[in-house]
Amino acid sequence: MKVKLCKRCGTKIFNPANATKYCANCRQEVAKVRYIERYYWLKEHRMCVECGHERAKQGKIHCKKCAEEARVRATVYKFEKLQAKQ
Repeated sequence: MKVKLCKRCGTKIFNPANATKYCANCRQEVAKVRYIERYYWLKEHRMCVECGHERAKQGKIHCKKCAEEARVRATVYKFEKLQAKQ
């Protein structure tokens, strides 16, 4: 059986049946870098960073639909947190 090594750091990949090039730690780091790059690319092009489909408002990072969903999510979270305190 051939031992697979991570292409980034050179450590052994413990699940060689998995068709990945990176170990678990490097996969997380690569995913984080890709997420940050995508965020700034979308922000630079004035697109919604949540859905990536619609134009964001001037000076904002979310489109109208995603901003409304985030507002509702925050309201529900605050309400549940307030109920838990009582």
